[in-house]
Amino acid sequence: MGKKVISIFLLLLFTVNLRSEDNEEASGKSSADIYEQVSSLYEKRDYGSILKALAFAEEKKDDWIKNPEYLALLSLIYSHAVYRNWHEGTNRDELLKKAETFANKALKLGKEEYFGYKAMGNIYLLKGDRTKALEMFQKATDINQNDAELWYFYACASNGKITDRYSLAGQRIIRTLEVDPLFIWAKEDLIMAFIIENKINKAEAITKDLIKNNPSYPHIPYFEAVILLRKGQKKEAKEKFDQFIKLNPGIRLIEILKEKMYD
Repeated sequence: MGKKVISIFLLLLFTVNLRSEDNEEASGKSSADIYEQVSSLYEKRDYGSILKALAFAEEKKDDWIKNPEYLALLSLIYSHAVYRNWHEGTNRDELLKKAETFANKALKLGKEEYFGYKAMGNIYLLKGDRTKALEMFQKATDINQNDAELWYFYACASNGKITDRYSLAGQRIIRTLEVDPLFIWAKEDLIMAFIIENKINKAEAITKDLIKNNPSYPHIPYFEAVILLRKGQKKEAKEKFDQFIKLNPGIRLIEILKEKMYD
Protein backbone atom coordinates (compact mmCIF):
# COMPACT_ATOMS: atom_id res chain seq x y z
CA MET A 1 0.00 0.00 0.00
CA GLY A 2 1.35 3.43 -0.94
CA LYS A 3 2.24 6.24 1.42
CA LYS A 4 -0.79 8.26 0.29
CA VAL A 5 -3.19 5.49 1.30
CA ILE A 6 -1.43 5.01 4.63
CA SER A 7 -1.71 8.75 5.24
CA ILE A 8 -5.44 8.52 4.64
CA PHE A 9 -5.74 5.72 7.16
CA LEU A 10 -3.72 7.68 9.71
CA LEU A 11 -6.28 10.46 9.52
CA LEU A 12 -9.31 8.19 9.91
CA LEU A 13 -10.95 8.84 13.24
CA PHE A 14 -13.92 7.39 15.00
CA THR A 15 -17.39 8.64 15.87
CA VAL A 16 -19.81 6.68 18.03
CA ASN A 17 -23.48 7.14 18.81
CA LEU A 18 -24.28 7.77 22.48
CA ARG A 19 -27.08 5.87 24.18
CA SER A 20 -29.67 7.97 25.96
CA GLU A 21 -29.68 5.65 28.98
CA ASP A 22 -26.04 6.55 29.68
CA ASN A 23 -27.07 10.16 30.24
CA GLU A 24 -29.93 9.05 32.47
CA GLU A 25 -27.50 7.01 34.56
CA ALA A 26 -25.47 10.14 35.29
CA SER A 27 -28.36 12.18 36.63
CA GLY A 28 -28.86 12.43 40.37
CA LYS A 29 -25.25 11.69 41.31
CA SER A 30 -22.90 13.91 43.28
CA SER A 31 -20.09 15.85 41.61
CA ALA A 32 -17.54 13.44 43.07
CA ASP A 33 -19.47 10.45 41.73
CA ILE A 34 -19.76 12.04 38.30
CA TYR A 35 -16.05 12.89 38.34
CA GLU A 36 -15.13 9.27 39.10
CA GLN A 37 -17.42 8.01 36.37
CA VAL A 38 -16.14 10.53 33.85
CA SER A 39 -12.52 9.83 34.76
CA SER A 40 -13.04 6.08 34.46
CA LEU A 41 -14.56 6.46 30.99
CA TYR A 42 -11.83 8.83 29.85
CA GLU A 43 -9.13 6.41 30.98
CA LYS A 44 -10.52 3.69 28.74
CA ARG A 45 -8.98 5.80 25.94
CA ASP A 46 -11.32 4.71 23.13
CA TYR A 47 -13.34 7.43 21.47
CA GLY A 48 -16.74 5.95 22.29
CA SER A 49 -15.97 6.03 26.01
CA ILE A 50 -14.62 9.57 25.76
CA LEU A 51 -17.81 10.75 24.05
CA LYS A 52 -19.80 9.24 26.90
CA ALA A 53 -17.50 10.96 29.38
CA LEU A 54 -18.17 14.22 27.57
CA ALA A 55 -21.92 13.73 27.89
CA PHE A 56 -21.65 12.90 31.60
CA ALA A 57 -19.35 15.86 32.23
CA GLU A 58 -21.92 18.24 30.76
CA GLU A 59 -24.30 17.17 33.52
CA LYS A 60 -22.19 18.59 36.35
CA LYS A 61 -19.60 20.88 34.81
CA ASP A 62 -20.96 23.94 36.62
CA ASP A 63 -20.50 22.21 39.99
CA TRP A 64 -16.80 21.62 39.32
CA ILE A 65 -15.93 25.28 38.98
CA LYS A 66 -13.59 25.49 42.00
CA ASN A 67 -11.79 22.19 41.56
CA PRO A 68 -8.68 22.40 39.32
CA GLU A 69 -8.49 18.63 38.88
CA TYR A 70 -12.09 18.43 37.66
CA LEU A 71 -11.68 21.45 35.39
CA ALA A 72 -8.50 20.01 33.88
CA LEU A 73 -10.27 16.72 33.17
CA LEU A 74 -13.06 18.59 31.40
CA SER A 75 -10.48 20.42 29.31
CA LEU A 76 -8.70 17.19 28.38
CA ILE A 77 -11.94 15.53 27.34
CA TYR A 78 -12.96 18.43 25.12
CA SER A 79 -9.43 18.58 23.72
CA HIS A 80 -9.50 14.94 22.77
CA ALA A 81 -12.85 15.44 21.05
CA VAL A 82 -11.16 18.19 19.00
CA TYR A 83 -8.30 15.84 18.07
CA ARG A 84 -10.76 13.24 16.89
CA ASN A 85 -13.05 15.57 14.96
CA TRP A 86 -10.79 18.16 13.34
CA HIS A 87 -10.96 16.56 9.90
CA GLU A 88 -14.74 16.60 9.87
CA GLY A 89 -14.93 20.34 10.49
CA THR A 90 -17.85 19.95 12.89
CA ASN A 91 -17.96 21.84 16.18
CA ARG A 92 -14.18 22.10 16.29
CA ASP A 93 -14.15 25.77 17.28
CA GLU A 94 -16.79 25.25 19.96
CA LEU A 95 -14.99 22.24 21.42
CA LEU A 96 -11.64 24.01 21.42
CA LYS A 97 -13.14 27.10 23.05
CA LYS A 98 -14.60 25.01 25.86
CA ALA A 99 -11.35 23.08 26.32
CA GLU A 100 -9.36 26.31 26.58
CA THR A 101 -11.88 27.91 28.93
CA PHE A 102 -11.69 25.04 31.40
CA ALA A 103 -7.88 24.87 31.19
CA ASN A 104 -7.64 28.60 31.91
CA LYS A 105 -10.00 28.27 34.86
CA ALA A 106 -7.95 25.41 36.28
CA LEU A 107 -4.75 27.43 35.96
CA LYS A 108 -6.18 30.66 37.35
CA LEU A 109 -7.46 29.07 40.55
CA GLY A 110 -3.93 29.48 41.88
CA LYS A 111 -3.87 26.13 43.65
CA GLU A 112 -2.75 22.69 42.55
CA GLU A 113 -1.29 24.36 39.45
CA TYR A 114 -0.11 21.02 38.09
CA PHE A 115 -3.54 20.26 36.65
CA GLY A 116 -3.76 23.65 34.95
CA TYR A 117 -0.25 23.37 33.49
CA LYS A 118 -1.05 19.97 32.02
CA ALA A 119 -4.39 21.03 30.54
CA MET A 120 -3.07 24.33 29.18
CA GLY A 121 -0.05 22.59 27.66
CA ASN A 122 -2.43 20.36 25.78
CA ILE A 123 -4.33 23.41 24.51
CA TYR A 124 -1.12 24.96 23.19
CA LEU A 125 -0.20 21.66 21.58
CA LEU A 126 -3.61 21.48 19.91
CA LYS A 127 -3.21 25.05 18.63
CA GLY A 128 0.25 24.28 17.22
CA ASP A 129 2.26 26.39 19.68
CA ARG A 130 4.82 23.81 20.71
CA THR A 131 7.07 26.29 22.49
CA LYS A 132 4.37 27.27 24.96
CA ALA A 133 3.19 23.66 25.20
CA LEU A 134 6.68 22.55 26.19
CA GLU A 135 6.85 25.32 28.81
CA MET A 136 3.61 24.12 30.38
CA PHE A 137 4.61 20.47 30.31
CA GLN A 138 8.00 21.27 31.87
CA LYS A 139 6.25 23.08 34.72
CA ALA A 140 3.87 20.16 35.15
CA THR A 141 6.64 17.54 35.23
CA ASP A 142 8.53 19.66 37.76
CA ILE A 143 5.58 19.01 40.06
CA ASN A 144 4.56 15.48 39.06
CA GLN A 145 6.88 12.93 37.44
CA ASN A 146 4.43 10.03 37.57
CA ASP A 147 1.64 10.88 35.14
CA ALA A 148 1.87 8.77 31.98
CA GLU A 149 -0.61 10.92 30.09
CA LEU A 150 1.44 14.03 30.86
CA TRP A 151 4.61 12.38 29.51
CA TYR A 152 2.67 11.31 26.44
CA PHE A 153 1.57 14.89 25.76
CA TYR A 154 5.14 16.03 26.42
CA ALA A 155 6.40 13.53 23.83
CA CYS A 156 3.85 14.75 21.27
CA ALA A 157 5.16 18.31 21.69
CA SER A 158 8.83 17.32 21.52
CA ASN A 159 11.29 17.23 18.63
CA GLY A 160 12.18 14.00 16.91
CA LYS A 161 10.42 10.75 16.10
CA ILE A 162 8.78 8.74 18.87
CA THR A 163 10.44 5.63 17.41
CA ASP A 164 13.90 7.17 17.93
CA ARG A 165 14.92 6.45 21.51
CA TYR A 166 17.61 9.12 21.31
CA SER A 167 15.24 11.95 20.38
CA LEU A 168 13.34 13.98 22.98
CA ALA A 169 10.06 12.62 21.64
CA GLY A 170 11.38 9.07 21.83
CA GLN A 171 12.75 9.51 25.35
CA ARG A 172 9.44 10.88 26.58
CA ILE A 173 7.45 8.07 24.99
CA ILE A 174 9.77 5.66 26.76
CA ARG A 175 9.11 7.54 30.01
CA THR A 176 5.36 7.34 29.33
CA LEU A 177 5.53 3.56 29.15
CA GLU A 178 7.82 3.34 32.16
CA VAL A 179 5.18 5.11 34.23
CA ASP A 180 2.35 3.08 32.68
CA PRO A 181 3.41 0.13 30.50
CA LEU A 182 -0.19 -0.22 29.31
CA PHE A 183 -0.79 3.37 28.22
CA ILE A 184 -2.85 2.82 25.09
CA TRP A 185 -2.36 6.08 23.18
CA ALA A 186 1.42 5.72 23.23
CA LYS A 187 1.13 2.19 21.90
CA GLU A 188 -1.28 3.26 19.16
CA ASP A 189 1.08 5.99 18.00
CA LEU A 190 4.04 3.65 18.02
CA ILE A 191 2.16 1.07 15.96
CA MET A 192 1.30 3.59 13.27
CA ALA A 193 4.75 5.18 13.34
CA PHE A 194 6.42 1.81 12.81
CA ILE A 195 3.99 1.02 9.98
CA ILE A 196 4.94 4.27 8.24
CA GLU A 197 8.62 3.39 8.69
CA ASN A 198 7.85 -0.06 7.21
CA LYS A 199 8.97 -1.76 10.42
CA ILE A 200 6.07 -4.15 10.34
CA ASN A 201 7.54 -6.66 12.78
CA LYS A 202 7.77 -3.98 15.47
CA ALA A 203 4.24 -2.77 14.72
CA GLU A 204 2.97 -6.34 14.99
CA ALA A 205 4.77 -6.89 18.31
CA ILE A 206 3.15 -3.83 19.90
CA THR A 207 -0.24 -4.81 18.47
CA LYS A 208 0.07 -8.27 20.02
CA ASP A 209 0.96 -6.65 23.34
CA LEU A 210 -2.09 -4.40 23.03
CA ILE A 211 -4.28 -7.45 22.36
CA LYS A 212 -2.80 -9.32 25.33
CA ASN A 213 -3.36 -6.53 27.82
CA ASN A 214 -6.48 -4.85 26.35
CA PRO A 215 -8.30 -7.58 24.41
CA SER A 216 -11.63 -5.70 24.40
CA TYR A 217 -10.16 -2.41 23.12
CA PRO A 218 -12.41 -1.70 20.10
CA HIS A 219 -9.75 -0.07 17.91
CA ILE A 220 -7.43 -3.10 17.76
CA PRO A 221 -8.87 -4.53 14.50
CA TYR A 222 -8.07 -1.23 12.80
CA PHE A 223 -4.35 -1.59 13.50
CA GLU A 224 -4.41 -5.25 12.53
CA ALA A 225 -6.08 -4.33 9.24
CA VAL A 226 -3.56 -1.62 8.36
CA ILE A 227 -0.70 -4.04 9.09
CA LEU A 228 -2.31 -6.66 6.87
CA LEU A 229 -2.68 -4.11 4.09
CA ARG A 230 1.01 -3.28 4.30
CA LYS A 231 1.71 -7.00 4.01
CA GLY A 232 -0.45 -7.19 0.89
CA GLN A 233 -3.15 -9.33 2.52
CA LYS A 234 -6.17 -7.37 1.31
CA LYS A 235 -8.79 -10.08 1.97
CA GLU A 236 -7.67 -10.56 5.58
CA ALA A 237 -7.47 -6.80 6.04
CA LYS A 238 -11.07 -6.42 4.85
CA GLU A 239 -12.18 -8.97 7.47
CA LYS A 240 -10.47 -6.95 10.19
CA PHE A 241 -12.03 -3.73 8.95
CA ASP A 242 -15.44 -5.45 9.02
CA GLN A 243 -14.74 -6.40 12.63
CA PHE A 244 -13.67 -2.85 13.43
CA ILE A 245 -16.90 -1.46 11.95
CA LYS A 246 -19.01 -3.84 14.06
CA LEU A 247 -17.18 -2.81 17.24
CA ASN A 248 -17.46 0.89 16.42
CA PRO A 249 -20.98 1.52 15.10
CA GLY A 250 -21.70 4.80 13.38
CA ILE A 251 -18.13 5.48 12.26
CA ARG A 252 -17.53 7.69 9.22
CA LEU A 253 -14.80 5.38 8.03
CA ILE A 254 -17.19 3.19 6.07
CA GLU A 255 -17.35 5.30 2.90
CA ILE A 256 -13.55 5.49 2.65
CA LEU A 257 -13.26 1.77 3.27
CA LYS A 258 -15.78 1.10 0.53
CA GLU A 259 -13.73 3.23 -1.86
CA LYS A 260 -10.42 1.61 -0.96
CA MET A 261 -11.37 -1.93 0.03
CA TYR A 262 -14.91 -2.82 -0.99
CA ASP A 263 -15.05 -1.98 -4.70
